[in-house]
Amino acid sequence: KTNMHITDICEPDLSARGEIGQKESDAHHEEKSRELLRWNQILDNFEFVSRTQPGKISQRLRDGIPPELRSRVWREITQTKNFKARFGPNVYQKLTAIQSRDQGTIELDLPRTFPNHSLFREKQGAGQSALRNVMVAYSNYDTYVGYCQGMSFIAGILLMELSEEETFFALVQIMNTNHLRELYQPGLPGLNLHMRELEYQLEYTLPELAAHFKLHSVLVEMYAAQWFLTIFVYQFPLQMVLHIWDIFLFEGISIIFRVSLAVLKLSQEKLLSYDFEHTLNCLKSIPVEEIGENRIILTALNIRLDESHLTQFLSNYSKMIPSSYVDGINNSAFFKRNSLRYEQQQQQ
Repeated sequence: KTNMHITDICEPDLSARGEIGQKESDAHHEEKSRELLRWNQILDNFEFVSRTQPGKISQRLRDGIPPELRSRVWREITQTKNFKARFGPNVYQKLTAIQSRDQGTIELDLPRTFPNHSLFREKQGAGQSALRNVMVAYSNYDTYVGYCQGMSFIAGILLMELSEEETFFALVQIMNTNHLRELYQPGLPGLNLHMRELEYQLEYTLPELAAHFKLHSVLVEMYAAQWFLTIFVYQFPLQMVLHIWDIFLFEGISIIFRVSLAVLKLSQEKLLSYDFEHTLNCLKSIPVEEIGENRIILTALNIRLDESHLTQFLSNYSKMIPSSYVDGINNSAFFKRNSLRYEQQQQQ
């Protein structure tokens, strides 16, 4: 017989558990260090890698950017430094100094943009001031579009990672290369086209849900317009939005179609049992935490789209919309006009 007590058998070996925990922590730290090293190697030669190995960067972005490198990655993707150089000196300062025709609307939207985020919470604080300046500058730069509700959220998310001036140049860049500008043109022509494409992709990907929506007169505009106008900023958790933006900035607006369809697919079982009112209530308050942010992203990246139809839509998109855009980069008349307005206001 042995004198071993029952507690000798059941008592957990805390020292062994501590060693396991330490090993796991060390392994996690080592993996994070390797990830940072891989990203820094890409960032040191980003322009070349993005041109020769875009798939490599796409995969890294889809896996997620380390938070401490996100600002640098976004800066490289949007090429704010090179883009700024094409404008010449003091352009941003001149544009912010001109009174915007949309000043009233901009002021109304400032406290409504990320009201719970520390950067924008304080009335007339640094965040709201920077957001005002960026929106005034953009509305003066692109007078045809001016300022439209939803744009402040786009600028706001950029301001979380970039400086005020960088945000302006990044905004101009993505508005014209990522199919955003047409979303905000008078009459929202780009938004209407995107809604029709999403409607087509919904019928292709989730035909049963598309038929259910049609039966209950649920139009895509009723729930998805805000997703496109704010790139999910208004409704979804910030960390998930940042991950979507990592992909969006490099790959373009196709990720918005993918995430939209992923949300619908993962909510399909509930939605099929709902009537008109309950459907809209559900889609306006997607339980992202319940579904899982990573699950939504993973589903979006693997969802079955009509790729050829989406590719054709995006390639022909600009041709479908009459352009009223004055190119501020190449059109000297633009700067002469705005420089004159600037000088006149400075003399008053």
